Amino acid sequence: DLAGLYVFRSPSNAGNTVVVLTTNPFADFFNRERFTAGANYEIKVDHTGEGRQDLTFRIKFRPPDAQGVQKLKVTRQVSGAKSEVIVEGTTGQNIAVKGGGLFRAALADNPEYSDSAGLEQFLTGGSFPRPIGLAKNFYGPNRNVMAIVMELPSARFTNPFGNAIIGVWARLSVGGAQVEAPVCRDRGAV
Repeated sequence: DLAGLYVFRSPSNAGNTVVVLTTNPFADFFNRERFTAGANYEIKVDHTGEGRQDLTFRIKFRPPDAQGVQKLKVTRQVSGAKSEVIVEGTTGQNIAVKGGGLFRAALADNPEYSDSAGLEQFLTGGSFPRPIGLAKNFYGPNRNVMAIVMELPSARFTNPFGNAIIGVWARLSVGGAQVEAPVCRDRGAV
C-alpha cells in the first residue's frame, strides 16, 4: 500500500531537496513493519516539463531477517543512461548517499495524522507543536507508516541546463508491472 508522497526543500539545508514516500498505513497496528521484498519502489522525476520521467530512483528491499531488518539498495538512473548504485545498507539506519545526502527507510510517524493530544493541550493553554518524539496521536507516536526518506542536493534532481521546476511521482512495481501508485501531489521548484 503506497500512501503519501512528499517533496520539499530541506529545513536544515536550503540547497537540498527531501523526498518522502510512505507505505503500509497503520504498519505496526497491522503488523506490516516491512517493505515488500523484491518489489521496486520507484521515485520518478520530470525536470524538462514534458510529463515523462527524466530520472528514476529505484529502491529494492530483501526479505527481513529474524529481527525484521531488511537489506536495501537504491539506484539512480538518468533516462537513457546506465543506473548507478547510490545507497546500500539496511532499514532503520541513516545511510550516506554516494554524491551527498542521506537515506533512511524505516517505521515512522505519518505526517497526515494529527497530534490530537498536543492539539488538546494547546487548546487548553499549552504550547504546540510538541517536541519531536513526544507527539502522540490515536495510533501512537512514530509508528504509523513505513517511510522511505531521501535528502539529496537539489542539483541531483534538476536538469543540467538549470530548470529548477520538477514533477515527482512514485510507483510500486513487481516484475516490471506497476502494482500501485500514490496520488500525485503537485509540481514545485527545488
